[in-house]
Amino acid sequence: MTTQQDGWVFKKEVGITHIIATFSLIVSGFIFGFSMDKRIDINATKTNHLEQSFKDFRAEIRGDIKLINSKLDKVLERLP
Repeated sequence: MTTQQDGWVFKKEVGITHIIATFSLIVSGFIFGFSMDKRIDINATKTNHLEQSFKDFRAEIRGDIKLINSKLDKVLERLP
């Protein structure tokens, strides 16, 4: 007769597939982490470039507004 065990059974053996799966998870985690770091650096560089472009754009707009203002002053001076 065979006896039937009730409940959970834990074996103390470790298979090669478990070792390979664990190793591949660890390696893929490191690869993911390093790629995220590179993407964060690239995004930071792009953000800095956009901020500088925006500052230049604002300065250009201010210059254009001053030029328009001076032209309007000249037009208003000519009016009787």
